Amino acid sequence: MSGKRFLGSALLSTKPWHPYFDTRVEVASRIPKWVKLPSLPLEFWSNKLIGELGNLLGKTILMDLAYKTSPIKSIARVLVEIDVRERLVDYVCYLPDLHIKW
Repeated sequence: MSGKRFLGSALLSTKPWHPYFDTRVEVASRIPKWVKLPSLPLEFWSNKLIGELGNLLGKTILMDLAYKTSPIKSIARVLVEIDVRERLVDYVCYLPDLHIKW
């Protein structure tokens, strides 16, 4: 059984075992990383749009739902699976009405 599981608040990522599995050779190239999304316009404060922003950086795994109960919307957090072999982006530009993402 492979995939992502939580043990308490810790994320565990598992892979299927295979014969002659060598931990010195098998290196995890995809890791989960919490990403902060500061100063989002109010119209971006939805699960759908925050998830889409996370997908621009990698693969969205989980969103911090504390923003839903907070009266002050200042920062959103999203857990994203990123490939450590690729260069990290410095910023994203998201224009949903024009369907432009980069």
